[in-house]
Amino acid sequence: MDIFLASGGSAALFALALWLARNLIITRLTKSVEAEYSKLMEAYKFDLRKLEESFKADLKTKETEIAALRNGTLSAISNRQLLLDQKRMTAAEEVWASVVSLGTFKFVSSWMSVIKFEEAAEAAKNDPKVRRLVEALDRQIDPEFIKKQLVPSTARPFVTPMLWAAYSAYSSVMMQAVMGAFVIKHGVGAKVISNEKSSEILKLVLPHQADYIDKFGVSCYHYLLEELEEKIIKEIHHTISGASTDDDGLQQAAAVIKKCNEIVTPVEKG
Repeated sequence: MDIFLASGGSAALFALALWLARNLIITRLTKSVEAEYSKLMEAYKFDLRKLEESFKADLKTKETEIAALRNGTLSAISNRQLLLDQKRMTAAEEVWASVVSLGTFKFVSSWMSVIKFEEAAEAAKNDPKVRRLVEALDRQIDPEFIKKQLVPSTARPFVTPMLWAAYSAYSSVMMQAVMGAFVIKHGVGAKVISNEKSSEILKLVLPHQADYIDKFGVSCYHYLLEELEEKIIKEIHHTISGASTDDDGLQQAAAVIKKCNEIVTPVEKG
């Protein structure tokens, strides 16, 4: 029994020692792993903070670059728009100033609307009295003088096509009247000047007046001036506001301008 107890006690002590040793090893391993894990976590957190700071710095730099680019682009667009608006305003002012200047020739237009041009022009070829009828108009029947009242073509790109078309029609009527008086004054004959192109221009700009123009011809041109002025004012507002012209308006304006370019005055013929 003593031997049995002695051997059993040794086994129990040995088992206890093994259990303690195992617990000690497990505890040490756990603490070692925890320590290693803590080091790894600290290193990871450190790297993560560095990466975050680097990302924030890059983001701030890019935001600064984007802001500079945006501001520069917007500034360029704004300056370009401002310059364009200024040119539109200047061109519109030039057109209206020319309309006002051409308005001084309304007397000639009115005078020409009440005479039979073809008969007067043919009679003036041989009758000085007929030629003297227009001498009182003085320089208002000088084609070169009226040309100086016209808007230079450099203004054309900055106004709506319909404004340029309406202005071309208006100036065409005035030029037609002046050239008619010029023909009578110098007795060069009615064949030198043609009313056909002016008639086509007016009917393109004022299509609703086509029957009226066909019926009365050149004698009615003077009575369309006021309507043309209203159309010019309307298109000046469109030009200043930057409003675009629709496709039909563009085609209409293109047709008018083409007809205007086909007109050749006696002076230009030499």
